[in-house]
Amino acid sequence: MGTATARGIGDASALVAREANTLAYIDGFWLCFWIAMVALFCVALITRAPRGHLPGAVWFCEKCAEEVRRGGVVEGMGVD
Repeated sequence: MGTATARGIGDASALVAREANTLAYIDGFWLCFWIAMVALFCVALITRAPRGHLPGAVWFCEKCAEEVRRGGVVEGMGVD
């Protein structure tokens, strides 16, 4: 095998490797795109929490907690 043939095989190998890397990057972008589409679809399914329902909230006074349970608004608590 001559030097020119070995160099030609090396160049062809480098070309194939470059194309394979390009296709791999494109596949990665497609994967990210579809994951983002699924995430946006899941976000679109999220609904509002029921009024007055704050799971895990810590209340510092029982009067405030009772007012919120009845659906009322406590001044200064930031509850809409």
